Amino acid sequence: ILANTKASSGEVNWKFDKYDNELEFVKSLELSLPKEYYKDETFRDDNNLYLLFKSRKGDYRVVRYSIKTDEFDEIDGSIERKAYIRDMAVYKDHAYFTASKRGLPHLLTVDLKTGVQDYRPIEIEGISSKKLSIDNMQILEESNEVFLMVEATISKRQNRMYVIRMNDKGQIKDHYNFSENADYRINSLTASSLGGEDYVFSGTYSSKASSASNGMYFALVSKGKVTSINYYDFLDLDNFLNYLPQRKQEKIEKKKSKKEDRGKEYTISYWLATHNIIKVDDGYLFLAEAYYPTYRTEARTTTTFVNGVATTTTTYVQVFDGYQYTHAFFAKFNFKGEKVWDQSFEMWMAYKPFYVKRFINIAEQTQDAIKLVFATYNKIASKSFSFNGEVISDEMSDEIETGSDTDKTKRSFSNISFWYGNYFLAYGSQTIKNKDGDEKRKRTVYFVNKIKF
Repeated sequence: ILANTKASSGEVNWKFDKYDNELEFVKSLELSLPKEYYKDETFRDDNNLYLLFKSRKGDYRVVRYSIKTDEFDEIDGSIERKAYIRDMAVYKDHAYFTASKRGLPHLLTVDLKTGVQDYRPIEIEGISSKKLSIDNMQILEESNEVFLMVEATISKRQNRMYVIRMNDKGQIKDHYNFSENADYRINSLTASSLGGEDYVFSGTYSSKASSASNGMYFALVSKGKVTSINYYDFLDLDNFLNYLPQRKQEKIEKKKSKKEDRGKEYTISYWLATHNIIKVDDGYLFLAEAYYPTYRTEARTTTTFVNGVATTTTTYVQVFDGYQYTHAFFAKFNFKGEKVWDQSFEMWMAYKPFYVKRFINIAEQTQDAIKLVFATYNKIASKSFSFNGEVISDEMSDEIETGSDTDKTKRSFSNISFWYGNYFLAYGSQTIKNKDGDEKRKRTVYFVNKIKF
């Protein structure tokens, strides 16, 4: 658990509280950093916690905390003031950051042993760097590679999605245009390694005249060439909208029929946060979480003076208000990339994250079934599916307890993460009301619960 406290010498003490696997307190550790540093990105693997601290002057510090030895390693670096570093990933002894410099996409690689940094522009031959943006960065441990998905905006009606492959030291192996022969506009791209030079790519697509996704695709790639790609409109999937009440499903079907009668196409738009492909004996399991961006309207007032007379003007602007998750999509594809079956289930979350998040964890996988778990409000949902698409179980836990029978939970935000073996951590915050004699008491607590499946 990480917290910060002010120090007297112009530094800030960052405190780490360590607990054992029974959630019993073990020890506290402290790390002192200059007060101008603020915590930005984090990344964790089985043995280490990585923290990126930045200052507004362009300095940064990568801190590695060893879970086994309780030791800290620190690497300092700096970039130009008009450069920004964003998403963080760590593989072996290198940290990777997507970045921008004067509005152009870059990749920052930091050797965590030597501190040597490599800040390089992202370039595609024949395309201006002003038209490029990094869509996604992935670590593929199965193939010891780092993938960058780069979107090239050629025009309002045309884009291209490029794949840049790098080895585990950040050296570029090759790149290719994934959407070269695509029938639709590719809006997102996620990769999974099948071994050797073979990969599965999945994501969303739309008509070439629009960036709003109206379907998903499943593609097989070998040696940089797309060997097969299958497109599935969301409305043509068997169970994609099953999470909705029956009346809403019927209403959408009526709208679709009316459009088709007039020779037009009716579409719905979702974004998908896809998980790594799971390979089974006779195909692939595909899991994705559907979401959409939300916005709120804010009023902004400005006052100007002309000849001493004040004029007040109010304008209304749309402000991003987080991603609303609605449901999960679970499907199976054969080795040709053709859909065998699909299922969906509701997963309306208690809060809207401002970054793309994956809420679902795999609790158990056997030779013919899989169990999925996720936290929703102050409960834990568990779904089990056979590899034939049958729902084996659909359960919801009791409410996450506060530790006192007199507590009444007014609000709860929770997450669940795999820990070890069959154990998961459910954690989050709760707003609690209770009575202490005749006095009402309200408090907000952060909780951590150990859950066994």
